[in-house]
Amino acid sequence: MDTINKKNYIFYISVFLIFSYLIGFILGEDSTGGAYNDFKIHANTANEIKNNILYFLFNYDDYGNAHSPVIILIFHLLNISDYPIITRIISLSSSLLIPVLFFKCLELRFGSKNKLVLVYLSCFVFISPYFRSLAYWPGSENLSIIFFLSSIYYYLKFIQNINKNDQLKYIFLNIFFIACASYIRPIYCIFSIFFFYKIILNNYNHNKLIYYLIFNLILSAPAVYYIFYLNVHFFNILINTNTNFVTKIGLSYLVIFFYLTPFILIYRNLLFKKSFTIFLLSLILFILFLFFFNYKSSTGGGFYYHLFFNYIKTKELFFIVSLISIFTVNLFLNLEIRSNLVLLAIFCLLEVDSQFYQETFDPILFIAIFTMFDLKLINKLVNFRSLNKINFIFAYMLIFYFISLYKNIFLV
Repeated sequence: MDTINKKNYIFYISVFLIFSYLIGFILGEDSTGGAYNDFKIHANTANEIKNNILYFLFNYDDYGNAHSPVIILIFHLLNISDYPIITRIISLSSSLLIPVLFFKCLELRFGSKNKLVLVYLSCFVFISPYFRSLAYWPGSENLSIIFFLSSIYYYLKFIQNINKNDQLKYIFLNIFFIACASYIRPIYCIFSIFFFYKIILNNYNHNKLIYYLIFNLILSAPAVYYIFYLNVHFFNILINTNTNFVTKIGLSYLVIFFYLTPFILIYRNLLFKKSFTIFLLSLILFILFLFFFNYKSSTGGGFYYHLFFNYIKTKELFFIVSLISIFTVNLFLNLEIRSNLVLLAIFCLLEVDSQFYQETFDPILFIAIFTMFDLKLINKLVNFRSLNKINFIFAYMLIFYFISLYKNIFLV
């Protein structure tokens, strides 16, 4: 395929993906199986607070909704219960910012030489079953990803800019947008650890540290006051005695392995590098997971958990794949680079509550692979010469989308 044909191919595929996104809205698609039900719960909660917003804010943990009160207030302002279609159209439209912002981040990371390839990669989010469903039946997820991508954008601007005044501006904007993401979806606050490591600790500067801490304290003050002074612990609905951190880390590895599989198959030679430290770390993690695995929730668990426990019904294969996933992910992500280790640890802590949902990783893990992880192989991937490899990743993700769609239409 020559360059002109490759460009035409990318153009038509991208247009088709956008078109399919609009068709999914018209059909009321819910390929996750839970987005529509969550949407109804949010609408009911927003309807209950119409007459007493202050009571709602001070007693939010009584409403039985584990999502941030900020997203419920937004739905209340949009009058979601009376005009749900308006809220859905706004969500459909605003969610288009995700591929746009992803493209802008890719352009900062890789330059504009292969712009059409970057457009193609940014359109991959249109085949994420979670992105699509949550655009049609909105919750906190897509809005928080918009802010999360904005924080990545200014992080990338920071690391590529040597002007001190501009750097301070980008630090503030990075903190501002990750704070916005965290107010919409609180778990996103742990990504601040990665940004702090890369922006402050990686290139230590005393003045930057002071400004960084001041910005964070100012923006986090309302949340600290709300949770710790007013004692509104709405997240206690999910964080309870059933929370098993070892189980969550093991399931996280399985989900990360699932999304990394096409990359691993393309660059499988990386799995043969020797590292005693990574081997020891992986072995310890697997032994802990093997002996302390205990997932009690009747929902969630991720792709491999469902496959081996609900369909094939075999624990042995589940733990064999767990062993492979832990070793493979640790080798592939090159944990000798400390920022990769920090970022992997953050992803393993994304689902710290008593339930585990794969949607938490999708599509932000794919976004992070191209914009946050330090992987040389990704630099080699982003060009026209590697289009067949990119198509392989696309085909893998497309198959997962159709499996999700089939499962929630015919098997539920």
